[in-house]
Amino acid sequence: MQHQPLLQVLGVSKSYQEGKLNTPVLHEVSLTVEVGEQLAIVGSSGSGKSTLLHIIGTLDKPSAGQVILDGENLYQLSAARQAQIRNRELGFIYQFHHLLPEFTALENVCMPGWIAGRHKTEVQAGPATVDSGWAGTSLTAFTFRTLRWRTATCGDCAGAYQ
Repeated sequence: MQHQPLLQVLGVSKSYQEGKLNTPVLHEVSLTVEVGEQLAIVGSSGSGKSTLLHIIGTLDKPSAGQVILDGENLYQLSAARQAQIRNRELGFIYQFHHLLPEFTALENVCMPGWIAGRHKTEVQAGPATVDSGWAGTSLTAFTFRTLRWRTATCGDCAGAYQ
């Protein structure tokens, strides 16, 4: 059996076109992530970090290049399959305005599981019980020092704690 990386980003470029103005944001970015590996994407404001993450997460399309997740070329898949992958395979934890202020931090983290039709207690028990790539971890691994993350609403939290 041949080894297969979990994620491959191969020569991804992204430019935005507005009228005659072409703004390149990413130029031939490549990276590989192995199962169990952790990485950080760091850069100054405006360097393309969020754009790259949006492309990896199928929220935005690359101008060129490929994104392969667990052997599947994400941009050769139907929109329905991409949505299924976003819901079941990828996790987005946003800061600031992407959180729903009327829900607790725990509820915001659990929302994708509930939308997928999983039972409330199963999702709240943690990712280890819902067949995710985070097996062996639990939601309590997200430490929000002074935040009562099970009961405080995200609207009550300072930006860094959101």
